[in-house]
Amino acid sequence: MRIVLLSTAAIALSGCSWLGLGGHHGGSYGHHNTGHGTYKAQPMKHQHAGNTLARWNFEGGYGQEFMTGGNAIQTADNSLNLTTPTKTTMKSAYEVGERIDLGVSYALNPNRKLILNGYKSQFDGERQNFGTQGATTLSGQFSDYESYGIEAGVRQYALPVRAPIVNSVRPYLEARAGVAKVDDINISAVTRTSLGGVVTNRPGYRVYDGGWVPTAAGLVGVETPLFNRMTIGVETGLRYSGKLDAVDGGFAGADGASKWSVPVSLRGRYRF
Repeated sequence: MRIVLLSTAAIALSGCSWLGLGGHHGGSYGHHNTGHGTYKAQPMKHQHAGNTLARWNFEGGYGQEFMTGGNAIQTADNSLNLTTPTKTTMKSAYEVGERIDLGVSYALNPNRKLILNGYKSQFDGERQNFGTQGATTLSGQFSDYESYGIEAGVRQYALPVRAPIVNSVRPYLEARAGVAKVDDINISAVTRTSLGGVVTNRPGYRVYDGGWVPTAAGLVGVETPLFNRMTIGVETGLRYSGKLDAVDGGFAGADGASKWSVPVSLRGRYRF
């Protein structure tokens, strides 16, 4: 998947057919020199061509998401008599995740759009060691981190620039904020491993109650037209999801499971 996304990034560096936009809505637009020619746009209400501002857009994206920060377990459960409890980060507790986005955008002007976006993401849990007592190690399996949510934000486009291989690219910056519903997080198959073998202490622990948490994101990307009304692009950035409530009497040392992550996504936009 990483190779596909990197390859797509190279494909995405091509000219934007609507880069010549300027002026204000409700009339004709002016000229922009895009680096590979001068475009003259027509009134938006009469045209759907690539060089015409389309107010409403349908958007979608798919990609991978990499955990980069946050603690899953600050210290291990001392009730299990661990002499050396171990901190567990979200990065070590979860594999690379997948993310799907769907939403709409509305163009305020040729260079700025408002975004309303829904998404679902999932990270598969890893087995972790939580500490030792002599030659004995306590370990357990994290359940998956699954969430879905909604975000609103604004996207600001830069002027088109020339790029290697292709004529030009249209970069953008984007900021979002929203809320997400995160499923319960548990630790299962808890075992003590020693030189004498493996002994299962208990089926597992409830660690975090699922619930709604705040989210925020800062993104950067580039776009290029694929068809007359279809644009594709790649984006990355930094995402934050807030803390969950630890279960009373659950796994001691639970530290909220807030997370920082880096998404790498292929996205498309259809102009109505």
